[in-house]
Amino acid sequence: MNKAILSALIALILSGFTVRTLASDTDKTLSVSNEFLKIVVNKQTQDQGRFAIETTGGDPANPSDNEQSLIYGRPIPWTSYTTLRINDTDFIFGGPSRKMEKRTGKDLKTGAPIRQFAVDDRIITDYDYDGIIARQILSFFRTPSTRVKDSALIEYEITNKTKLTATVGIRLMVDTKLGSNDGAPFRIGSRAVTGEILVPKSELLPYWQTFDSLTSPTVIAQGTLDSPEDGLTPPDRLILANWGTLADNPWEPDYQEGRSFVRTGEEEKDTALAMYWEPVTLRPGQSKRIRTVYGLGGLTLAAGDLSLGLTAPAEATAGSSRELFVVAYITNTGGYTSHDTNVTLVLPKGLELVNGQTMVQLGQLNVGDTRQIPFRVTTKIAHKGSWPILLKVTSSTLAPNQIQRSIMLLAPQTPTAKLISPATIDPAVSPYIEATVVVFNPYDLPLETIAVSIKSPAQPWFEIPAKSIPVLPPGKTVTLNWLIGPISADSPTLNLDVFVSSFQMDPEKLNQKVNVMPPHQKLTGQLSRPSFRVGDYGYLTLHAPPGGTVSGHVTVEGMAIHPSRITPDDWAKSIVFLPTETGLTLTDIHIPKDRSGSIVRWHFKAMAPGTVTFNITSDAGSEIIPLTIVE
Repeated sequence: MNKAILSALIALILSGFTVRTLASDTDKTLSVSNEFLKIVVNKQTQDQGRFAIETTGGDPANPSDNEQSLIYGRPIPWTSYTTLRINDTDFIFGGPSRKMEKRTGKDLKTGAPIRQFAVDDRIITDYDYDGIIARQILSFFRTPSTRVKDSALIEYEITNKTKLTATVGIRLMVDTKLGSNDGAPFRIGSRAVTGEILVPKSELLPYWQTFDSLTSPTVIAQGTLDSPEDGLTPPDRLILANWGTLADNPWEPDYQEGRSFVRTGEEEKDTALAMYWEPVTLRPGQSKRIRTVYGLGGLTLAAGDLSLGLTAPAEATAGSSRELFVVAYITNTGGYTSHDTNVTLVLPKGLELVNGQTMVQLGQLNVGDTRQIPFRVTTKIAHKGSWPILLKVTSSTLAPNQIQRSIMLLAPQTPTAKLISPATIDPAVSPYIEATVVVFNPYDLPLETIAVSIKSPAQPWFEIPAKSIPVLPPGKTVTLNWLIGPISADSPTLNLDVFVSSFQMDPEKLNQKVNVMPPHQKLTGQLSRPSFRVGDYGYLTLHAPPGGTVSGHVTVEGMAIHPSRITPDDWAKSIVFLPTETGLTLTDIHIPKDRSGSIVRWHFKAMAPGTVTFNITSDAGSEIIPLTIVE
């Protein structure tokens, strides 16, 4: 084993991770599996990093989907691959492929392997393309329509480790397969796609499905393209074509709209899809991450003359502005043409159709025909709980049918947020303070589009009041900082208001009051009279302007007086003064605005002829007051 890979594995083990490889896969592949799904990745030098997905137990309610392929690749994956377009040059992710080069007759460029390992139910493969580092991460994912981990999350993270700007695009090509069936139509919204098609981003829907039969499907597969709360990144376009068309061209295929999925010279359909994330600019140190999902789909079925299927998210957030994508399927299995066929979606009060009608007139539906109808539903006014949706179909020639599927609406998942700022600010030291908002996701699902804004009477022109967190992964924390100021000492407190919101929650308000220290004033003194005779009693009155704070110290040079006592002004009687033989200290004394500014009298007795100097120092300046004592 390569020493670098061995060192990486040892480091992972020592750091507390569990490295898993199945015993039967140690030579040529790595794999991780659960009760629903198995992910297999090629670990050989040839075709390293290429992967396949297959079921283990699949859908517990469908025994026919056990041990079936979702992506072709038994026993060793090689037909699906990912292309990186780096600075207009195409590279194949992973190792070289003799099989693909022989088939295409092209010299396919690859990168240099860094490491590959399985850890905590993830398989990670890293490659280096002259300083552009690409990481492939394959793991399990909770499918929105089933809410169990019966899909694979496919992630790529590209980081520019060079000192130059680079452009990077990604094409993910998947050789799809449903058990032994490689020709089932792709179902996208209202379309059942049976020939080559290009779908631009503007026409993409949150997910697509494919299955071979509505009455007894072998496998129900689903590709989830858009789920912001899960951090998925929709592709810029999607192409469905036969595998050869896509495999033979690392980036742009010889695409022909409507052409059959049957490869040239063959008789059977061989479907595949390619998803594109067009090139973007990466500055040095910058990264790009894409995330998409493929696996099993949830579909509630009801057999009959008019067989029905209904799919929708199994869970959603109550009161969210995000739309739910619901698809109804109808197949005429009754042996006769269905006339006056009407389909109705019945929603409980609290769920609303975004647009269109809940009743759709299909008219004539021939024997064997399947129609699919997409609906968009909102839960804006719904509360948490189980909400049933009902699909009905009627016909003038065939028996009616209906099916029900429930959506569990959860209480809004909201991040926890904490506002941190100094309890007190002294504008004389610095007119600015830093306010920090710590946002934490306590859930096991990502939170999407979190907006954090701060409101304060003192905000510098260069600071952005509102900041956003596009996706906050489960268990992760994001810290946002603001500079607040310049702050004036005119007001005793500064109010900081922070608002945290997302599409899943109403804004949460955080508030903190910051005490503002009044301006530092100069401490001054005034003698009861300018000169004394030996034996006279006198005093030094200490002053500071009203409405400010003063700290200072009085020291005496010369031994001709003897301090005796202090007498604070009426408003200052609660202040503790600490006189000594040679000095008096005042610490952070606030002079009320309605006072004259006199603070305390320091009494003394003239003991001997000579000169005495009172040195008065404070934050705002100093003063020297001489005193002469005569016989």
